[in-house]
Amino acid sequence: WDLEGPTKVQGFHHGAELHSAAVSPDGKFLGTAGADGQVILWQREPLDVEFNLQGHQGQVYSIRFCPVSSSLFSASGDATARLWDICSGQELLCLRGHRRDVNACAVSPDGHVLATGSDDYCFATWDRRSGQQLHFWDGRRGEGHSGRVYAVSFDGTGRFLATGAVDKKAKIWDLRKGAGRCLQAFTKHTDLVNSVEFSADGQLVASAS
Repeated sequence: WDLEGPTKVQGFHHGAELHSAAVSPDGKFLGTAGADGQVILWQREPLDVEFNLQGHQGQVYSIRFCPVSSSLFSASGDATARLWDICSGQELLCLRGHRRDVNACAVSPDGHVLATGSDDYCFATWDRRSGQQLHFWDGRRGEGHSGRVYAVSFDGTGRFLATGAVDKKAKIWDLRKGAGRCLQAFTKHTDLVNSVEFSADGQLVASAS
């Protein structure tokens, strides 16, 4: 969309409904993902398919471009999250550890840490270079959330993580502590929390239910 219009500039098509769209930091590429299990990388000008990123075996629910490297992160119903090289279209990492659908993904501002949230009541952080799991919050053991996790988001410093879940709560986590201490739990929603986002200055958190 053209924000000054607003008018439709271009449409993108998949074989099934779309779940997520993202724009690369330099504005040169667009990413789309959906129920057909495809992650498509589009060249913006002239508009064309750059790569169809093949690998997921289930619906793809969320995609995020890495702010400081040429990569794209995706979360899928096949219980994996994958990191892709947008220059070659090759898979760089396949993150396994969740037991059910991975609903949400995020990349820290410095690009060093990845985050995932899942239907298994768990969310996790991962090292982008090695794929090593940094921390895993398991709701079934009383950690994190007591329901499916639908949203994860880093603040502008990468030191804090916001999460949202079916338990109707949004929470803020301090990643500077080894175990990821919960700083705040917001409990005023009356239904599941499916989106969370920090303001640019990190002073506010928005949650949607």
